[in-house]
Amino acid sequence: MSKMEQDAFEEFVKDNLQKGWIEVSNSPWISNIFAIPKKDPVTGKMPKRAEWLRSGNQQIPLRWVFDYRYLNSVTVIAKIPLPLIEELFDKMVGCVVYTLIDLAQEYHQMRVAKSSRPYTAFRTHKETYQWCVAPMGVAGMPGTWSRLMHALFDTFEFVVVYLDDICVYSKSMEEHVEHLRAVCEVLRREQLYAHLSKCAFGQSEVAFLGHMVSKEGVSVDPRKTEAIAKYPIPTNRKELLSFLGFGRSC
Repeated sequence: MSKMEQDAFEEFVKDNLQKGWIEVSNSPWISNIFAIPKKDPVTGKMPKRAEWLRSGNQQIPLRWVFDYRYLNSVTVIAKIPLPLIEELFDKMVGCVVYTLIDLAQEYHQMRVAKSSRPYTAFRTHKETYQWCVAPMGVAGMPGTWSRLMHALFDTFEFVVVYLDDICVYSKSMEEHVEHLRAVCEVLRREQLYAHLSKCAFGQSEVAFLGHMVSKEGVSVDPRKTEAIAKYPIPTNRKELLSFLGFGRSC
């Protein structure tokens, strides 16, 4: 870990200790951690890791990656299917008002049992820590989160959930207010928090899972097709793999 990463990581550790998300560990299950730069807030570009390290730019936000490959290789993953996207759309189509709720920090809103925390341990240049909340990168997390959402909202016929995206749909605004009140009461009771800047309330059309959904039906989100159309034509294997990865994320 470079000196610049060490400085940034100390801030990361301090912040997560204050939140109660991590704790000091003496676990033998130790995974490595490294930083990947996000988009430069000035240029809007995402520099490569080597370029970022050479630049010495400490203003670029970072995404911390935990290398849980060994842990995942010996983990027995519960067979929990994710919802079928087509079935979610079938439920949503034909309504006149929609609200999208984006849950903040996703897996970090799930607590980890004390007996399981040692498996999430990671090593730093000074200390070893383990997660008190569910971390990113551990096998089985999408299914576990999906099971939680299913348990909370499956009885509501006006809600669909896919991972951290919740869509509330109704036949009228009056009905929608009551539906939203019921959903927000569940979130309040379970202490699940939304990312308000990413929510959209009372819309006649919403972007959901790469598609536009409205009373008229479902269509591909034009922003997704535009991004693919503008993507540079791959000229070698590395660029092709990058394009395929980009396409899967759209």
